[in-house]
Amino acid sequence: IGPVLDSLQHVGCQLAALEQSATSVPLPDFTPGANIALIIGREVEGIEPEVLARCDICLEIPMFGTKESFNVASAAAVGLYHLRFAPLRMVSASGQTPLSADHQL
Repeated sequence: IGPVLDSLQHVGCQLAALEQSATSVPLPDFTPGANIALIIGREVEGIEPEVLARCDICLEIPMFGTKESFNVASAAAVGLYHLRFAPLRMVSASGQTPLSADHQL
């Protein structure tokens, strides 16, 4: 995965790990930039420490109750949805209408 991360960083992507850690930022508090790569780990083991160390930010999905994690498919869906639609919420909240072609589906 090292060469893939190198390539992503070379083209200016921010590497964002979707992982619970002591430094994780809650996903709803994060506003993505234009170029971002969401790194998602394995179901039980999560993201390898070497990969996590290369990431620019660590994000986590806030959870309520006694559960500690989502399965990887659900976590990926929530993370990707947030990263796709967070910029739209910002545009809508600022009163800018209509959405530019860059923000349309």
